[in-house]
Amino acid sequence: MKLLGFDFTPHQPYLEYNNNYYSYKPDIEDDLYGLVWEVYQVNNFDFQKSIAFPDVCADIMVFYSPNKAHCYLMSGTKGLRVMTDLEFFKDIHTIFGVKFCSGALGNLFEGARDTGDNIIWGNDALIYGNDTIERLLDAKNFTERWNLVRNYLIKRLNSDYEVDRLVNYVANCIVVNRGKIIIQDLESQTGYSSRYLRKKINEGLGVSIKTFCRIVQFQWSYHLYHQFGGKLSFSELAQQSGYYDQSHMNITYKKLTGLLPKNATNLYT
Repeated sequence: MKLLGFDFTPHQPYLEYNNNYYSYKPDIEDDLYGLVWEVYQVNNFDFQKSIAFPDVCADIMVFYSPNKAHCYLMSGTKGLRVMTDLEFFKDIHTIFGVKFCSGALGNLFEGARDTGDNIIWGNDALIYGNDTIERLLDAKNFTERWNLVRNYLIKRLNSDYEVDRLVNYVANCIVVNRGKIIIQDLESQTGYSSRYLRKKINEGLGVSIKTFCRIVQFQWSYHLYHQFGGKLSFSELAQQSGYYDQSHMNITYKKLTGLLPKNATNLYT
């Protein structure tokens, strides 16, 4: 079977399989290509969908309820995130978000890392961005919201934006290889020892290389299952996703989501 190149973005079924979900992905001509994976919005949000999958990217997320809006920078998780922990969750009618490519955050935000369960209040995350947050909370539609975040990002890129090139390189290698990477290969490619690489990745991404790889492989397998219209058997899915066998895939899914692949791949569909 032919894979459709690098057409991959970490999935969140609690958002994607909602009443009204749409998104924009920057193309190669866009200044934010390689920094932003996806910009998305959910209208008429179904609060009964409340389980977020582990993923490997940080999101700016704005939750709109009838009386108030809330903005956070939310890092990816090492396990399931139960969104009902947000006290206003049942009042949400719209969610707007921007999903950032792994390893590309750099110093765009204060205290941000790709993964590690962190939740940072928007006013604390955006550098000199209080006005942006206030306008974002008041914004009425997808275009207005994206333009506000886009303008902030462009300003940061044109000022003192810096990214750790080693962390960015390793994160890209892991994603491109669908989580199947050997530390010795990274040593030879980068010239750094495995001990130094492990330290830098843990600091930069918020998780160990092993955990990052495990989550990427899980996300890729979910992606492949749906890319092929759910027509892969789970033994084929395990093989295509680079697991040793179906049993290995089952163990990994269970560890990350508490669900077997047949349940996780069809969650909320």
